[in-house]
Amino acid sequence: MNVGVIGAGTMGRIIVAALLARDHRVLVYDPDPAAQAAAHHAGASVLDAVREIGAQVGVAVLSLPAPPQVRAVVADLVINPARDLVIIDTSTVDPATTRDMARVAAEAGVGYLDAPILGRPASAGRWTVPVGGDPETLARVRPVLEAFAATVVHIGPPGSGHTLKLLNQMMFATINAVTAEVLATAAKLGLPPAVVVETISGSGAATVSPLFREVAGKIVAGDFAPTFPVTLLCKDTGLALEMARQGNAPALITGVVQTLNELARAQGHGHLDTAALVHVYETLFGVHVAPHPDLRMAIDELRRTGAGFVAVHAQQVVARGADSGVGRLIEAAEELRGAGIAGAALADRIAGRAAVLVAVWANIRSLHAELISDTALEEAARRRLPVSHERRVPMILNRRRDGPCPFEAAAADALAQGMALDATVARLREVGRSMAQRRVREEGAPP
Repeated sequence: MNVGVIGAGTMGRIIVAALLARDHRVLVYDPDPAAQAAAHHAGASVLDAVREIGAQVGVAVLSLPAPPQVRAVVADLVINPARDLVIIDTSTVDPATTRDMARVAAEAGVGYLDAPILGRPASAGRWTVPVGGDPETLARVRPVLEAFAATVVHIGPPGSGHTLKLLNQMMFATINAVTAEVLATAAKLGLPPAVVVETISGSGAATVSPLFREVAGKIVAGDFAPTFPVTLLCKDTGLALEMARQGNAPALITGVVQTLNELARAQGHGHLDTAALVHVYETLFGVHVAPHPDLRMAIDELRRTGAGFVAVHAQQVVARGADSGVGRLIEAAEELRGAGIAGAALADRIAGRAAVLVAVWANIRSLHAELISDTALEEAARRRLPVSHERRVPMILNRRRDGPCPFEAAAADALAQGMALDATVARLREVGRSMAQRRVREEGAPP
């Protein structure tokens, strides 16, 4: 099928790659030259105008920043649409805009679905897409949606998908803000933020969520490279507040959070990741939530290898653990390999290092004595301070002085054999248990 993608930015680029992998012919429009080049490199055809795409495809997927862009693109698509064209809007916009655009499309004989994405770029392939619109239209284009989403759910009439998405964004904004507030408060009270993140994340407490782990990990790593920038958070939260107001359901908590979002943007952090909300609290509290320097070094080491995509996710390892961490980082390396961003050898090296990094974090509590060689770190290990494994990460990445780390060998073997994620994690944990048991036998130290 011929599929158009209008908007090939962070999410649109992933959609393009997924559609190409399913053997669709993909036509792309994006005004940004860098996005055009990336789409062309991936194997898509890049066209000069939106209306050209509307005349040549059966499905047009929109991945745009805001309602004005959606309105403009829909207006162009319906000028001379192909027969039975269906527009799928994956952007985050308000349901009122969606209902308007569905009417415009219907008048031109074009189908229209709002199908926003629930999921971060790192979870591509596991996205959930709530869909608003005609069920029969959805049935026709479901294979297109399933090319980039694991779950496709029909919610209701036009606007339903975007209503659900904005409700989700209200939760996102609130969790993001309270995470920044908690870590800034910890710093003000004299608790190291990295200790707070590790302890809470590993506790199994009901307060822990994947978003907390990700945002908190970025804060303690001091890495504010934008996965989702503050500017877009302000936009989404503003749309959600207006939706709630129009529904006579004023969102009180979300309103307070939006004030913090706007303060972050006013302070010049709009281009940074939403985790940069912590800077607002730093100003308010007169503290600095300093990143741990050795964790910062570990992330910089990954960046120096040329693995930019892997490095963006490396800070998440701080609190995420092996089950998802190994998978995310190995998948990132595979994407580098497939996209030609790095050679196969470099991708293997990155994947091996990433797997080691995650394994160290996941198993360090039982292996700190085995992995630490110098006196200062031994003392930190005896006191069970997080600095022990945080300082150890760069040393592991650069290999031990006395030979390869057993984790690295195990990770390399798992990757060479093409082991599935679960098998890889199991193998790394088996190595960890063996190392701990050997230390007990040899030195009588507790594992």
